[in-house]
Amino acid sequence: MKRILSLLVLTSTVLFFSCKKTSVDEISQPSPSGSPLVSPAGTAAGAVSSKLINATTGGSITSADGRVTVNIPANALAANTTIGIQPISNTTGVEMGKTYRLTPHGTKFNVPVTISFNYADAELTGVAPEVMTIAYQDDAGAWKAMNNTALNKPAKKFSVTTKHFSDWGYFPLVYIQPGEARVGPNESVDLKVMYLLSQEDWELVALPDESPLTHPRELLSSFIKGWIFNGKGSLSPAGSRAVYKAPSSVPAQNPEAVNAEINFRKKGIYLLVANITVLGEFHIDYLDVDETEVNLPQISHGSRLFIYGNFGNDPGAANRSVKINNVDVSVMTWTPKIIICEIVTVGPASSGEVVVSSGGKTTSKLLNDWVVELNYAKKESPDGALTRKTTFLMRFRGDAIGYGSGGQASLLPYTDLNKTSRAIIDMPAGSFSNSVTVSTCGTYTVKWDAITGLVSDRTLYSTGTGFRGRVYKSATGFGVKIKSIIESPLKSTRIFAPCIGATNQVIVNEPISFDGYHEETIWFNFATQTARTTIKAGAPPMLVGTGVAPGLFWDAQDVNMSLFTTKISWAEAIPKFN
Repeated sequence: MKRILSLLVLTSTVLFFSCKKTSVDEISQPSPSGSPLVSPAGTAAGAVSSKLINATTGGSITSADGRVTVNIPANALAANTTIGIQPISNTTGVEMGKTYRLTPHGTKFNVPVTISFNYADAELTGVAPEVMTIAYQDDAGAWKAMNNTALNKPAKKFSVTTKHFSDWGYFPLVYIQPGEARVGPNESVDLKVMYLLSQEDWELVALPDESPLTHPRELLSSFIKGWIFNGKGSLSPAGSRAVYKAPSSVPAQNPEAVNAEINFRKKGIYLLVANITVLGEFHIDYLDVDETEVNLPQISHGSRLFIYGNFGNDPGAANRSVKINNVDVSVMTWTPKIIICEIVTVGPASSGEVVVSSGGKTTSKLLNDWVVELNYAKKESPDGALTRKTTFLMRFRGDAIGYGSGGQASLLPYTDLNKTSRAIIDMPAGSFSNSVTVSTCGTYTVKWDAITGLVSDRTLYSTGTGFRGRVYKSATGFGVKIKSIIESPLKSTRIFAPCIGATNQVIVNEPISFDGYHEETIWFNFATQTARTTIKAGAPPMLVGTGVAPGLFWDAQDVNMSLFTTKISWAEAIPKFN
């Protein structure tokens, strides 16, 4: 995600940032132009909430996740209407929180309705709610900021009134990029103030009801009152940009705060802040978890934690320690640049704050924990009555910031899925019949028995059976190649009733597999580059013409393969430590 910063009101966690030396002379004056923020429509990313609203009395509805509420007053609707709230993927690249589709899409109201978003401080990492706006996406894909956005800070709620339904979300209007960074002594980082409004709308005090959002670009220097810095490093400002250079040693007050005061249309003092952590000689660059257990005659271990950084020579077991959530973990290897520990799969010491101590020095970093719920559906009859469904619960442990930094590449090209990951098959009974007349005459029928809560635990990738996955780590998230073939859980009854003659019936126990996406790398991306970030919801393009249920047949001119689809989607994953 391209944002992130903050008004002084909030504290921030830190993120690794690619640093380079830049002179202020290299900084050019930004252009005032900004193209409209246009993006594809989002795809489903969570459960739909729906409710029949009486037109005479009105009513309210809240999303299934409790984040969005729509209040509809009496006589706003022309007739009794089923109102829906559907979480969708955010395709703008400026994501903050979820986006939602309100249905019926395009509904017009006689009087304004109120849409309210609940927010959590963790979702506004480094961003003060005062500079947030609710926006909607129009039919052309452009996003429009609602200038009547109201903030109820004690209740942690944004709200707007509107007379139409569309896709809705919320965005920062201005921020520093990056809002957080980690640098070594004497290293530099480039900072710049970004905004998402046209210059004309930025200057207006009395705004129209709505304003087009633009793709993020640098704020004009005329809107910068000044840069403020009182740390031990140095700051070289130039309009909307500045170059921060870290001091030669770690300052007592760490991270160091760099502020930009901006001219905003509302009354008050608006200080954006970037928090920059200066790394000392003894520090953690990043954390990496190997989930592949090994049980061989010559070696045996469970999950392992790789800690990359700068730790000095091993002072001996009596003079150093590694703790997770204040629980000692076993150190297998200690070198000046890498520490390897064996860690448990579940329990208090399976994730949390990792603290490394040696010779009186201490450093720490957060090992976070996410569970992604991926839903798989392969529709094998035109009406969807025969649809193979699996829910994959995949647990990831890792470090959301700094991967690969410090000049040290990970020793793990990939790893297995966490041992607690599992596949759950939960399918209703279904049946479908289809008549043919050309090549033969008769009716084909397939009936599936229900499968209720069948769990397939994760196996190691090398076993070649069951549900397993190979995980690839990057600075932006986790990539997974899934293999899943669960043998014979589906009881399928195949019936052929010819126009003339006896009916034939056969019962087959069929597998449930991950067809269509088998061994393709699926990326689960972080929403931001912060230690407590969420994993963004997602839905790759649906596959079309992916196959008919075995036992069903059509005359060639009657079959429509576009009705047989395979799709996957996953909801936003909130980290354990948020």
